[in-house]
Formats: sequence, C-alpha cells, structure tokens
Amino acid sequence: MLSIIKYAQITNLWNNEVNKIQTGHAKLDTDEPVEIDFEGVSSLSPSWGDEFLSPLLKTLKDKLILFNTTNLSVDATIDFLAEINKGKFNRKS
Repeated sequence: MLSIIKYAQITNLWNNEVNKIQTGHAKLDTDEPVEIDFEGVSSLSPSWGDEFLSPLLKTLKDKLILFNTTNLSVDATIDFLAEINKGKFNRKS
C-alpha cells in the first residue's frame, strides 16, 4: 500500500514509471490491486489528483482501491475526478 504522505519521496520515480506505462514501455499488472492510503492527508488538489489518480483509474478500474478518503478535501477531489473521468473509485475505510 502506498502512503500518500510518502509520495513526495518517490515523485520522480513514479513519474518515470507512469510515463513508461503510458507510452507502452512498461506494463502494469492489471490483475493485481493497487492500494493508495490517504491517511494524514490534509489537502488534495484536483490537478495533482488528476495527474496521479486519473491514469490509474483508467487503467486499473475497480482494482484501484483508495483508503482513508473521508477528509473533505480528499473526498471532494475524488468525487470531482470520478465525475470528469466518468468512472467510480473503489473506496475502503
């Protein structure tokens, strides 16, 4: 499970991996769930959420599992992203 707080430590690595997946140079195992934990997050901007979560939602669909999304900022951003992506995020408490 990826703690969103630790994201800043892996931004460059993540961007490289996402770029590889998007350009077809790497494959994401879509049979395995990807779990993202928002515990401790005080604010989630729509632009960052779109960059980070939208590609995962499009690729993984219900295999993308989001934890601890009850913070108002996180909740609102995820709702907004679901609407613009015409999808639904799989949320767990």
